[in-house]
Amino acid sequence: SPMAPAEKYKAYSFEKCELDLHECSDDDKYSREGRIHFAEGTYTSPSTCSDMVNLYPGDFAELSSSKMNNPVTKKSSSYWFERKYIGYMEDTKYEISFTLRYGNIEDATTGDHPHSGEWSIRSYTIGDGFTDTWNSNVAKDIEELYSYMVDTFGEPGCDE
Repeated sequence: SPMAPAEKYKAYSFEKCELDLHECSDDDKYSREGRIHFAEGTYTSPSTCSDMVNLYPGDFAELSSSKMNNPVTKKSSSYWFERKYIGYMEDTKYEISFTLRYGNIEDATTGDHPHSGEWSIRSYTIGDGFTDTWNSNVAKDIEELYSYMVDTFGEPGCDE
């Protein structure tokens, strides 16, 4: 699957498949992702392509060995606060999130001056996102709930 962590990180990682609904429907998306969780103080940001290959080898199978020492850089830094509510409808996991973005760590720590925010509902495939099968009835219910929430509590602001 996309972004599958290396075997040595499997015990500290997860992969998922989800539908992420947003107030601005142009931002809705299906996604697959893989994340590796490192204990505090044990992670060093990747600095070369070989560091990325070490984390996610399957995603770089076509990368030429001549590029392994090429540098990689972080595109941007953002600081986020997120509150999640997680539950199940029948056999389907869902997650409702409220997310605020901050320009610096100080504001994120104090909760002052958020730059932007969003709320979203994610629904997962059956098996907590570890399969490719959707419960279509639950997916329909979640989409109807989401539409109701946007119609009732949403604010204009999406570019239509």
